[in-house]
Amino acid sequence: MGRKTLKQRQERDAARAADATIGGRIKAKAEMSGGTDTDWYANELYAELSEVAEVRFPKIGELCYFSYSAAYPDKYPYWDRRPLAFIQAYEEDKILASNLHYLSPNYRGAVAKGLINKVSVTLPKKTLHKYFFTNMGDTFIIPNDSDEWGSVAELVTENFVNKYGRKVELQKVWDNP
Repeated sequence: MGRKTLKQRQERDAARAADATIGGRIKAKAEMSGGTDTDWYANELYAELSEVAEVRFPKIGELCYFSYSAAYPDKYPYWDRRPLAFIQAYEEDKILASNLHYLSPNYRGAVAKGLINKVSVTLPKKTLHKYFFTNMGDTFIIPNDSDEWGSVAELVTENFVNKYGRKVELQKVWDNP
């Protein structure tokens, strides 16, 4: 067998790098299994994070993943039960965060990578939400690495529901300004 071309070596190295991230491992599992939906991806992410992430209260500038129950669901056309939130500020009994799930997965990985090591950012207004501490489930801190943040952000783990608890079409959320 002859030497691999530069392109073949680059593809091999990219595949190895993808498998080294949380999102890369989950995507590899998805390729081998059928019937993957947002719940499947969320369960896989929780499993991966339980092995590698800290579970604690987040600091400003960290990216975290948690379950959430809206305190006032009637006030919103829809909300995310599983936010992927970049923490921006604290208030008395809540955090102010940008939920990247309000962005299309086509580009939110790049957005997440750009957030690493930042504490003050400007993101689309639709991503900015307040989360009551008492309504947050276990909070997993995504490891502080731009590749990890990007790979996790690309996963479709959101769970948008309306005030009646019914699922909301993801395209509606992503397309809404």
